[in-house]
Amino acid sequence: MKLSPFVFEESGTVKNSAGVDCFDEASPCVLEQYSQCVIELSGSQTKYVPWLICMDTNGETTADVKTCATAQGLDYTQVSNCQKVNGTAILKQLVKADAAIDSTPTVKINGKAVGGSQGPSYKNVKAAICKADPSLAACSSTDDDAVVV
Repeated sequence: MKLSPFVFEESGTVKNSAGVDCFDEASPCVLEQYSQCVIELSGSQTKYVPWLICMDTNGETTADVKTCATAQGLDYTQVSNCQKVNGTAILKQLVKADAAIDSTPTVKINGKAVGGSQGPSYKNVKAAICKADPSLAACSSTDDDAVVV
């Protein structure tokens, strides 16, 4: 499963210089830029998810970005430089990637939306994940409350 920051183009209004709005923060969508930089610099979701949990737990300031990056073994100078140099390009990339998402929550697995307009059910998400990787331990369970890891 791939997690990514969420941004969108706002019809008729420009929220920031890149012309995008953010799902859960005021413009200029700096946290989304930092998030994408963490993903790109770490090369995987295994550091991004703990970084994101750290950010949600500790706060969402630049100091928190540094604390959480360091806790995940990432060089904050590289994360900061990525955001400063590539921030606008990142937002444009995210808008393009998120263009197909027309409501939240939306879960896509292998590029296909899972669930209806009320959000995906656990059963649908588990089925899609297990179809993509049947070797996961929870995929052999018939318990609908099992967690897919």
